[in-house]
Amino acid sequence: MKKTAIGAVLLVAFLTSISAQNIDAVEKRALKAFSREMTDCAAYFLIAGEGVRRDDHRKTAKDYKQMAERLLGRSAEISTEDAIHARLARSLERQRLELDGDYENSAAKLVKYARPCQHVHDNPEGRVKQWAFQIRAE
Repeated sequence: MKKTAIGAVLLVAFLTSISAQNIDAVEKRALKAFSREMTDCAAYFLIAGEGVRRDDHRKTAKDYKQMAERLLGRSAEISTEDAIHARLARSLERQRLELDGDYENSAAKLVKYARPCQHVHDNPEGRVKQWAFQIRAE
């Protein structure tokens, strides 16, 4: 939890420093990509929370919901509320289709989303830097 709070503070400081400057096109694209990634991960944590709640793991479900809320809050620092809601709805729909209505299919989702989304949640500044690096390499 302490690590998450520090990550959130670092992200806010990073975003503040960027918004205080004239950011270039690469940085804008990196922030937009990161915002999309946070929304996808928020959808993952919401769906994962639904799955573990069904197995009566209420604390884990609550933790996942809080992680999703933090990611959506961070995304709101970058994108408009309308964009976030639209992306979240699409992400939820896409990921639920991947499950095909069966939470036992969640093993595939774990492989695809769990570790990357944990990293997005825990290391936001690092992810923005990685996006900028990837975009510059294009």
